[in-house]
Amino acid sequence: MPDFSGISCTFYYERRYQVKERVCCVYDTDERYAVKLTEAMNRSDKVPYKVMAFSSEEALLDCNRNCEIEMLLTGENIDAQVISEIRSAHIYTLGEGIDDTGNNFINKYQSTERIITLIFAGMKDSGTGCNDVKGVVTVVYSPSSCCFKTTVALAYCRQQSAHKKVLFISFEEFAGLDSFFERQEKDLSEALYYYISKGNDKISKIVECIGTGRDFDYLYPAGCPEDVGIISAEKLFEFVEVIARSGIYKEIVVDMGNLCNNPFEFISRSNNILMPEAIGNVGKEKQQKFMDYLAKSRFKNISNRMHIIRLPFRQNLFGASITADMVSGDEITKALQEVSVI
Repeated sequence: MPDFSGISCTFYYERRYQVKERVCCVYDTDERYAVKLTEAMNRSDKVPYKVMAFSSEEALLDCNRNCEIEMLLTGENIDAQVISEIRSAHIYTLGEGIDDTGNNFINKYQSTERIITLIFAGMKDSGTGCNDVKGVVTVVYSPSSCCFKTTVALAYCRQQSAHKKVLFISFEEFAGLDSFFERQEKDLSEALYYYISKGNDKISKIVECIGTGRDFDYLYPAGCPEDVGIISAEKLFEFVEVIARSGIYKEIVVDMGNLCNNPFEFISRSNNILMPEAIGNVGKEKQQKFMDYLAKSRFKNISNRMHIIRLPFRQNLFGASITADMVSGDEITKALQEVSVI
């Protein structure tokens, strides 16, 4: 990053724009913050505009006369009259705390990655996003409870996140992932509430519930199982599809549990299905009964997208808490590399 000490960011940036160039402007009286955010956004491959920082009202208005300001990120204590003169389709306020009075308020004290995600989620809500790419939906499912299903789902997320942005969602009624994920203030229950009640502001509100900190993002499992269990499989899939259509994530991985009241309806709409091979005679018999049912039911198309994951796990792993080492272990990594969807 250039050394801005003793240099006005207004002076540095006002000379860089070109006539009719499409730009994003960061306007804040906190000069150091504006420059830091600007530099980070210019390094991101998710921002399709040239980003410039301003701490001077005059310089910003001069830019407005000569450039097409596609997006304006402004501090919360900026003169409203100045903002009203900006010809921009997207204006966001960067401030402290939480402001529920407007949809375009973003807390400035979080990672740049998070700020960018929230910004473009809002643009998707308004129908003016940068692309219409739909993310892939992969479901990890098994009728057997003894197969390391959740471990496989997390390991698959980790592998996929090496080359794409991935989101993990659990539909287990009691996921037991407190040792793996950091507890979030908002979880899957809140995300589903926003989906049902927030109209055109669905995506940006759902994104507020998503946690980071791992190689991939996650919706923290629902604290109250009934919040999910009362929703139909069709609505649950539509919820996931809303996120997929936003283009924020290239793949959404669903750990399918018992919260979904008709998992076959949900699974039949997904792009890929991973099923860890069961361990033990009872588990294997359950899986065989499941495959026999698919062959005779209206869900027989599921079989064409199903990949069996064979894991040579030792019995002494049963009962252990899921850890990062387990998810990134050699055995599970090798097993997933043999799956054609990787």
